[in-house]
Amino acid sequence: FSWRCWLCAVSRNGDGERVGYQEVWEMIIRKAIAEDLESVNILVNIHRKEFGFIRKVSLACSIDRREMLVADSSGEIIGFARYHHRRDMQTTLYDIAVSPAQRLNGVGRALIGALADESRILGKQTIVLRCPEELLANGFYAHMGFERWREEPGKRRKLIVWRLSLS
Repeated sequence: FSWRCWLCAVSRNGDGERVGYQEVWEMIIRKAIAEDLESVNILVNIHRKEFGFIRKVSLACSIDRREMLVADSSGEIIGFARYHHRRDMQTTLYDIAVSPAQRLNGVGRALIGALADESRILGKQTIVLRCPEELLANGFYAHMGFERWREEPGKRRKLIVWRLSLS
């Protein structure tokens, strides 16, 4: 399972009309492997404020269960998504992160797209996630087509529960 993506910059003339595209870089979305653990752990540590504490062993277990996707650009891990396909019709997205240098370049969109494709192949109908209310990521989920489903109390902060229909 892998996705190959190209990020393209759009060239526009003085009137704002598109006049061409220029390929900038290539990225592959693939299942994480054991050798990706250190790079993923670095991304987790960069995003510690958003995630809280995630144990390295939990990341390793997700890799072993084949429940983690990574965005690989020329051998560099620039993003990841950790999830679980439940026995019912739902996939739960636990964590998603993109290297700060690669934000707004389509990496998160590609990770969500690949997870949605994998979930559909497995017969899942929804992707559900929880995000602390104050995080900017909530805007990303809304932009990606997730529906704000409900609110839940968290241990230390209120959580927004988002749901993406795959049908």
